[in-house]
Amino acid sequence: MAPSKYARPASATAGGEAAGYLLAVFVFSLEHEGLTAEIDEFFVAPAYRGHGIGRELLGAGEAAFRQAGCTNVALQIGRDNAEARSFYRATDTLTAPDSSS
Repeated sequence: MAPSKYARPASATAGGEAAGYLLAVFVFSLEHEGLTAEIDEFFVAPAYRGHGIGRELLGAGEAAFRQAGCTNVALQIGRDNAEARSFYRATDTLTAPDSSS
């Protein structure tokens, strides 16, 4: 998928193999008075977790969101996805209270 005015993809490889990807979609938010990036899909293959690939993808996404003029970034995280919540907390991305605890 190529970048468009509606979405930004990012992918990572390691040793020539696909290691992970991030896909964000853009929506206009009245609450945030501008374009919001919503991280809709974010995956790092288990063999590559803990090697900085997730942080690299998140950093690339954040740079693309700033370049696009986004005023906010939103996440979609499954209620039972403790591993993702832990990752986002470690990167200071998840700052809202966790209602699933």
